[in-house]
Amino acid sequence: NGGGYATIIGANNNMVVQNLGVSGGTIMYAEGKHCISRTVANMREDADYIILEGGVNDLYSDRSLGAMSNGYNATLDDTTFYGAFENMLKQALIRFHGKKIGYIAVHKMTEFFDGDKTEDNAYHAAIACCKKWGVPVCDLNISCPPFAYLKNNADTAFMANLYTEDTS
Repeated sequence: NGGGYATIIGANNNMVVQNLGVSGGTIMYAEGKHCISRTVANMREDADYIILEGGVNDLYSDRSLGAMSNGYNATLDDTTFYGAFENMLKQALIRFHGKKIGYIAVHKMTEFFDGDKTEDNAYHAAIACCKKWGVPVCDLNISCPPFAYLKNNADTAFMANLYTEDTS
């Protein structure tokens, strides 16, 4: 437990880190929830690296996935997953033009964020948005075992305890 991706990267590279992550936060706006897509304006102006992550907790919202916008100047609805995700990326690209921006697709924690599922879900929406907006993805969803998603499976339960704080 090193405090998250940014803390570990910062500590290993002697960097100042600002972590705006809040446990339970969602990409899309939902009343009473920390909304990740609305925190880009609060990020340090002098940031050289912007690591974005999220999407799993949006499962617990009663909002819809929505649809990808047409073009790059559409009005984006941050009460849908696609709209909020595109809004987050667009804001980051405008505010941090020329800086290194990336998205981490976390490991499989729910069916709502599972790259192995063929139907549209938050994982597929996030990857599609990153592709559209040209944001590189560190895809742990495809590259790692399911950890918490299969925490009740004896073969993977130990990983949930090692690699995820929120195993509920």
